[in-house]
This record gives sequence, structure tokens and C-alpha cells, in this order.
Amino acid sequence: MSKVAYFRKFRRASAKGRPLPEEAFLAFLESLNESDWDGLITDVITQAAEAFAVFLPPRGEDLLSYSSSFLGRLGSPAQTLAGRGLERVVNQGIRRRDGQLLSGGLYIASELQNPVTVEFLLRLVRD
Repeated sequence: MSKVAYFRKFRRASAKGRPLPEEAFLAFLESLNESDWDGLITDVITQAAEAFAVFLPPRGEDLLSYSSSFLGRLGSPAQTLAGRGLERVVNQGIRRRDGQLLSGGLYIASELQNPVTVEFLLRLVRD
């Protein structure tokens, strides 16, 4: 899948580029698959225009912290998929020795309090 597959889904979900109401936005996030989360998380960390268009952070807000604030409001299945996507992003950062992906990924991991993410973080510490 393209790294911006999540963005195509978002554009279909939003009405003519207008911001989605919070409930609809959370439903959109809940609909993402693991690959979508991988792309979205990567774009959030790298500050891609698509991620800004999806989250629309208020003026002066940091995209990384603003987008991460939504993760705790997702249901367990969506948090699990986001955690798996996050794991892929962090592992990519490790392979590439990319500090931006690593630090951003670990910041997001601090917001995901699900067993998948906690287990991944424990494996990182042990290795």
C-alpha cells in the first residue's frame, strides 16, 4: 500500500476537505489498518503535509503531541493496530539509524498504553 493510503481514506471520509466532527474523526482513525497507521505515524513524525491535513492542529500546536492526544481515545483494536504500525516505524528507524523516527516513535509509544506497545517497548529495552 502507498504510504498515503490513509490520506485517500481520509479524503473520502471528509466532506469536501472540511474538518470532520470529532466523533467522525475518531471513527476514521478506528477504520485504519496496520499499514495505514504505519504511513500516518511516519508522516506525523516527519511533519508531512498529509498528516497536517488530517489532524489540523490548532495554530501553535505541535503536530506530534496534538495527534498523539487522540490515541488514548481509540478503542483497544485500533490502539493495537496503531501499536503494530508504530513498531514498524520504530524498527525502520533502528535499521536506518534515523533519530527522528526513533524519538518520534518513542514519544507516540508513550501515549499508547496497550499491551502490544508495552511488550514492544520491553523487547527494545531487553535487546
